[in-house]
Amino acid sequence: MRCDKCGTALEHAGQGHTCRSTTIVPDRPPGAWADATGALIGLIALAVIADLANGVLRLTGRSGSLVSVASAIWLVGIVGVLIMGFVWNNRTRRLAEAYSADQETYVWSLGWRLVIVAPMLASILGMWRDSDDHTKILVGMAARAVVGLGVLTAVLISRARVLRLIRDSAAAQQSAGQHAPA
Repeated sequence: MRCDKCGTALEHAGQGHTCRSTTIVPDRPPGAWADATGALIGLIALAVIADLANGVLRLTGRSGSLVSVASAIWLVGIVGVLIMGFVWNNRTRRLAEAYSADQETYVWSLGWRLVIVAPMLASILGMWRDSDDHTKILVGMAARAVVGLGVLTAVLISRARVLRLIRDSAAAQQSAGQHAPA
């Protein structure tokens, strides 16, 4: 049995499923989405690496221009992550919509989550950043690294889900084309 609208194979009559778009969809993600994803991953990595470099410089007792440069790079990375996060989120939502999928399952609902998480993240990101105590520096570095790796993991999971959606949509479209109702 097949769906009358999209031609997807169904196991039994009345089986619920979400019809994929009846328009032809590409079998790979658009370049703009791939570029935004790559930029976001790169900026997250930049922020984490710059923070670790800053911490190592502080732990070794260096100060001055190297620490200032590492701090500036970290700040650029954080601001870039915030800006590119919104761009990536918007592009991912539009991409999921183009494939007739529920956008909420592919990206974060940024509105309420940022309101709740922003104060917590701000305190973690700034935690003991300018301290001279080695224990505080290590704890702050670890907390910021965990936040950065958590965000990176969330982006990679969303990326994998979108790529699976594209692959499954292309397979369903190919299958529907081969078994089109007469």
